[in-house]
Amino acid sequence: MAEIPYVCLYRSYYEELENFSPEERGRLLWALLEYLCTGQEPELPEPERYFWPRLEQGGYLLLHDWGNPKLPGVAKALVAYEVELGCKIPASPMCDVGGTLVLCK
Repeated sequence: MAEIPYVCLYRSYYEELENFSPEERGRLLWALLEYLCTGQEPELPEPERYFWPRLEQGGYLLLHDWGNPKLPGVAKALVAYEVELGCKIPASPMCDVGGTLVLCK
C-alpha cells in the first residue's frame, strides 16, 4: 500500500523568532500587550515582509481579521504589500467570524 502524503497545517515559528534582535522581540511583545490591554489594533508594520517570502511555493498563509470591519488596517496592509510586490496575491476568503483570508503562494 502506498504511503499517503500528509499536510502540515501548523508550524511553530519559535525557532524563526530566535533570529530576531532584542529590539524586534520587544516591538512584537509590546504590540501584543497593547492589543491585550486596549483591544486596539497594534502598530506592527511589515509582518508580511517576514512571513510571505519565507512561505514555500504551494504553501498557505492565513490572514486573520482581513474581513473584520473593526480592523480595517489588516486589509489595507495587504493591498499596500501587493502594490509593493507589483502583483495580486492569490487568495480565498474563509466563512468564519474573523474574516480570515487564505493567501496562496
